[in-house]
Amino acid sequence: AVGEEEFTGKEALVRNIVEGDTTLVVRITDAALAEGLLRKEGVQLVLADQRFANRGELLEELRDDEDLRLALYKGWVDPKVDSLAVKLFISLDLSSHTDELGIWNSNSSFYYKRYFAPFGKNFMNYARKISRELGYQRRDVLVNGISPEGGMSWQTFVPGEISVNSELVLATGTPALAFVTVNDARFLVDTPLDRSDKVNYDNLAKQIRVLAGMFHMAFEDPELFPDFKMRLRDNLRSLRGQTMVFPRRSIVPDLPRADAVAVVRNGKKKSYKGVRGEYYEIVDEEGTFFVNRVRVNNVQIEGYYIDPITGRITYAPDRGVQGDEAYPMKVAMDWRDKEWMVILFPCEAYNFYDIVDPRYLTKLSNVQVFDETNGAPVEYGYTIGEGPSAQNEPVGVLFARPGSGIKMGFGAGLLGFRSLLLNATNVTDKDKADGDGYSITRNTSFARTTFLAANDMWNLDESRIRELKSFSIENQRLNDLHNRAKDELDLAEVASAELRWGDFVRHTRAA
Repeated sequence: AVGEEEFTGKEALVRNIVEGDTTLVVRITDAALAEGLLRKEGVQLVLADQRFANRGELLEELRDDEDLRLALYKGWVDPKVDSLAVKLFISLDLSSHTDELGIWNSNSSFYYKRYFAPFGKNFMNYARKISRELGYQRRDVLVNGISPEGGMSWQTFVPGEISVNSELVLATGTPALAFVTVNDARFLVDTPLDRSDKVNYDNLAKQIRVLAGMFHMAFEDPELFPDFKMRLRDNLRSLRGQTMVFPRRSIVPDLPRADAVAVVRNGKKKSYKGVRGEYYEIVDEEGTFFVNRVRVNNVQIEGYYIDPITGRITYAPDRGVQGDEAYPMKVAMDWRDKEWMVILFPCEAYNFYDIVDPRYLTKLSNVQVFDETNGAPVEYGYTIGEGPSAQNEPVGVLFARPGSGIKMGFGAGLLGFRSLLLNATNVTDKDKADGDGYSITRNTSFARTTFLAANDMWNLDESRIRELKSFSIENQRLNDLHNRAKDELDLAEVASAELRWGDFVRHTRAA
């Protein structure tokens, strides 16, 4: 601890040196002197090939020179840490359904273009020479994804999004490039059909020959690196989290849920051509996990405990008053090293499906859970697929205490609820039409989510139409739509009984 701040390990402490914390600069300098990590030549101190007459002169320079502070950081943490000075990291993402390569700077930000553009130009020159020597078509050897010609962008060459190893390296402040097979959608990646008999080895061999030739020329080229320096900042952040539960008769969540799975959701997709976008960690006996590769400013922490015998989720994140409202699951990564906790509660898990608005074909990404009194339950949870598009997993899981009654509302944007799960059983009783809620038992199922929601909303509308009609308020157009919806629901029920699932889905969505 330094002053009122606490740091987890040396790594967390010394990161603050780079931010210019003068107190830490003094403390770390004194520690390095005491441990003999600063070289002395006579009465002078030597750090990063610079000589200083005394401690005061060294401290004064450290406050102004970030590179010097970094050198002190590397020497004090561990002489072996970061001992390999990487000038350029290159990753490969090769597939075999085309034989064309692309060079990319691992980032779409325009900020990096100026630094990496010379690399693209040099490797394009190498590719031209190799294509002449090996008899290849020049355009089929390498494309420049750093500064594409003809107003194109990198997305032109790679159908769908892709993630490469060098992205993480670039985020650490190290120059990084990627060579990627272009014009290949990689349809079989991440599927059971991605087998060795589907590999086109001729295409792969051509790419390897071209890469070997380009690397040979690059290693012998004294002008490979630009003649100007660019400061690439280390933007990675670290997160130390805990999965905790409220024990009986306790006002604080001080009981760790060991052996749970922690999920750090960062707004990215689950998979980018086989590369996982979200982070998953197994927590230890104290419910603790550590992720040191967070690249975004905001994340959401979730935790799940899976019964080792049944495979069912029996603990999940609590979004109630003692969970998300008191200990938010969304975390702002406003410090280099962040500590947080997520509150879990014992529950049963129930899947719900097809949360898509059939009118606008958008995913209903706003979920709200109610109890029988139309208020928020004390303990509840849910999770849905990331992203607003209906292509991004329009499904979810509800977590609730056994024996409770649950209602759900699904919406998108500012238009309120577009789908409701109420368990409305009676159209003549206004309270019953508002729904009793679905009883959470082992046999509860939301597999036919859309049908259940359409039926509940029809019953609710029927009750309200009857009430308005009793006051001589009626709209013929709404009545016609309401009757057509009932016809579609009846047809859907018949199709379900006859196991005609295609017709069942069609009539349900029409309703």
